[in-house]
Amino acid sequence: MVVVPQSVVNGASNTYRFEIVPNLQIGYGDVLSITFPPEVLLPSSYYVQCKGDDQVGVNSCVKVNSNQLRITLTDIADNFDSSDVFYIFVYNCVNPVSFKPSSVFTGIKLVSR
Repeated sequence: MVVVPQSVVNGASNTYRFEIVPNLQIGYGDVLSITFPPEVLLPSSYYVQCKGDDQVGVNSCVKVNSNQLRITLTDIADNFDSSDVFYIFVYNCVNPVSFKPSSVFTGIKLVSR
């Protein structure tokens, strides 16, 4: 998995793009769990927004705690293969305010329903 921030400006509101190759077949209702580094601030539950791409859609995006999201997948493309790449976008996050590198993204799991 690759994580790409739209902006690298310290303290800026940001969109994070997650590039995911699942290496297993995914289906409607499967859940992607992402734990963000503590230095990246997630928006309040009301403002959490996630979006999929043309291959995999997002049904819901729930803030589980201060740094964890649970994203329920939907609208899996008919021709999607487990070796294909799909993208998930997470909006309204706030970049770390420090110039020091942040911790890594951990606890990224794809759970079959």
